[in-house]
Amino acid sequence: MKKLLASVALFACAATLSAATAPKAALGTGSIAGTITDSVTGQPIAGAKVMTGCCGKYVLTAADGTYTVSGLADGSYTVNLKPA
Repeated sequence: MKKLLASVALFACAATLSAATAPKAALGTGSIAGTITDSVTGQPIAGAKVMTGCCGKYVLTAADGTYTVSGLADGSYTVNLKPA
């Protein structure tokens, strides 16, 4: 389990993050999306909790390891994971 946690955490650091740049009038329209996989096996990790550092927003990864956190204001975010 420790190895899986380390693998998931390591991948989270390498996950591609994208936040849409929005004008002040359209705050809350950005999103962060990615795929969580086991760094050893390459298999997707389903049901992992993906959380942003603010606002308490989180989503669970789909069966294929993908996730999208929507409704975010423009800015920088730290993404944290809690394994399934």
